[in-house]
Amino acid sequence: MSKRPSRVRRTTGVVTRVSRHPGAKWVGSVASAILVGVIVAVLTTRSPSTPSPTRVSSSAPPTSPSASAAGVTLTASFIPRLYSAATSDGFDALLPRDAAVSPQMRRAPDCEHLHPLLARAGGVDTGASYVQLLLQNGTHLPVAVTQVEARVTRLPANDLTTNVLCSRGAGPLRALEGVIELDSPSPVLRAVRVNKKNKLDWKPAGPYFGLHAIELRPGETFPLAVEVDSRACVCAWELVAEVVVGGTPTAVVAEDGTQPFRTAGFQQPPPNRRCWTFDFGAAKPHLAQTPPPC
Repeated sequence: MSKRPSRVRRTTGVVTRVSRHPGAKWVGSVASAILVGVIVAVLTTRSPSTPSPTRVSSSAPPTSPSASAAGVTLTASFIPRLYSAATSDGFDALLPRDAAVSPQMRRAPDCEHLHPLLARAGGVDTGASYVQLLLQNGTHLPVAVTQVEARVTRLPANDLTTNVLCSRGAGPLRALEGVIELDSPSPVLRAVRVNKKNKLDWKPAGPYFGLHAIELRPGETFPLAVEVDSRACVCAWELVAEVVVGGTPTAVVAEDGTQPFRTAGFQQPPPNRRCWTFDFGAAKPHLAQTPPPC
């Protein structure tokens, strides 16, 4: 049997192809539901030492839980390879006044493992954040994505008193598929320009949904890598996707786990009282405190 091709929607000469995955089929009965409820009740009464099945390993980059509306889910997570000093530029981050550099951070073997520890402690990316979005249609109806934007809350810059640098200065290998500018009055997802070699450029183009259309059949998913920039905004933000499910508009939201993402841009960097730099040249590379200025 030949495979049915994925749906393609053409707008202004640009084609966005959506991958197709078969929808999950749910089978259940009242008896099995009761049985599962009894098992869950028994498991939750075990001693506190019983590990939780949903706990994320501290050495693995965290992925935010899906935000769902009418069966459509949106997840968002940092892109680990773009925080690596081996494959990209590493990162420059800030910690708030009440967040200490923990022993676990100091023992992190590389930038890729250090970044999620900082993010969970309230760390703020300097300049830009790199996030992977995944939209999934879990309904039996067609879904159209009509907008993705950042919902922004400003943070006090003076609270960011610790600088953490983990970088070799290599630079990212290529531009991502979309960009959101947090300083904009309307921080919506924008497309990036395509250069003469038909490769993505780092410069923003027009609104993403003016150049692309995303339509999902039941069970289909669509991944999208996004750069979220800040020039002067010290911001906490979450992503909101506007979707239409079988003709009915709704919205889904994604954060970094149970907290917002955080990104900061500075016209004048805050005076850092504590400086930490990843020591790549040590016999066992690690995060080390360094004298100011950072």
